[in-house]
Amino acid sequence: MSSSELTSAVEEATIALDYPIYGDMETSLFLMIKGIKPFATMLLSGEASDEILGGYKQIHNDSLYPGIPNSTAANYELLLKNDVKFTLRLKEKEVEAYHDLVKDCPQPHTEIKTTESKFRERMYIQLKYKLGFMFERLVFRPFLFL
Repeated sequence: MSSSELTSAVEEATIALDYPIYGDMETSLFLMIKGIKPFATMLLSGEASDEILGGYKQIHNDSLYPGIPNSTAANYELLLKNDVKFTLRLKEKEVEAYHDLVKDCPQPHTEIKTTESKFRERMYIQLKYKLGFMFERLVFRPFLFL
């Protein structure tokens, strides 16, 4: 499929969903379902499996998490003037938000942070907070009825 074919289907996919789409995932899934619909009544796409099963490198990479020099906030701060950095306090807020999110994460009865407990925290955040929009899309697929 060419990028122009994908781009030209954005409006049709948005109308079929009846809400704004998120990136090109919606359009490509729409086109796949539309193409398969004449031949099948059910489709298992595998969408969100990387997120659910920890398939992305950031789940396993300590340097991509708060308080670490290469975290998201640290990267954004490279673009800001010093007075703005001080005012926004992105790194501090990122660390606070991370700890606030993981405080409810179920953990084994140990105070020692292990690779497994870090992975558990990161998956907890991924599943509970980052994937809400994706789970909503997976459960409610208006264009399944094309």
